[in-house]
Amino acid sequence: METIKGVIFDKDGTLFPSARFWGPIIEREARMSLSAFKLSKKNEEALIKKIGRIVGADGEGNTYKNGFLFRHDYYFLVNALHMVWLCIRYRLSPFKVKTIMVGLSHVLGQSVDKEYDRIDLADVKDIFKRLDENGVKIGIVSNDMVASCRNFLEYTDLLQYVSFIRGKDSDTKKKPSPMAINEFAALFSLKSEEIAIVGDTKADMDFARNGKVGYTVAVLTGSGDRRTLERKANVVYPTIKELKNDKVLFK
Repeated sequence: METIKGVIFDKDGTLFPSARFWGPIIEREARMSLSAFKLSKKNEEALIKKIGRIVGADGEGNTYKNGFLFRHDYYFLVNALHMVWLCIRYRLSPFKVKTIMVGLSHVLGQSVDKEYDRIDLADVKDIFKRLDENGVKIGIVSNDMVASCRNFLEYTDLLQYVSFIRGKDSDTKKKPSPMAINEFAALFSLKSEEIAIVGDTKADMDFARNGKVGYTVAVLTGSGDRRTLERKANVVYPTIKELKNDKVLFK
């Protein structure tokens, strides 16, 4: 195996647990929006849980891999049909439900700054610092907006270590297209075999495979399941913390 000289990380679900971070935000925003509907307490709670499933995480720490927090393909249609059913089931105006979901999408796409105080990124900072000291280039490729990624990195004092950012509003094609890997390699004069990918989803693993990278790491803090990730990654860790002892990245 080639010496790894560049590492591309996913953000949500990789650098921090998706459900633990986004679940409370989604529940809070949904509850605030639904307060105007005058629903019974029982129906309101049931609807909040269903909205969590559609979005991708709930206040109880559960992750739903087909929520639009994680999926960017035909599952949008499935979730749209699900929302129509919610309107019928709870006798809600489709326009009001659309407003709620658009509002949630807006929240997910924005920097939530102080919300990041709720998560412990000490291990991530240590990993980034050590990679940087070893001369390893660090990139972030996320389905989040570039500005939101940058705000997150700046707020958490990680931006100083990151030399490459691509998001869903970049001209770069989305994962699993290898375009971002190719750009990263070209920018730092690296061979694809000298690059590692760290992610939490099947899309991240396919991204790595399509880019023919030298090393692929999966973590179980996002929407990916162990069985799927083990088939596609070189190694699977419970959290990113275990990366600190990885013998490939830190020889």
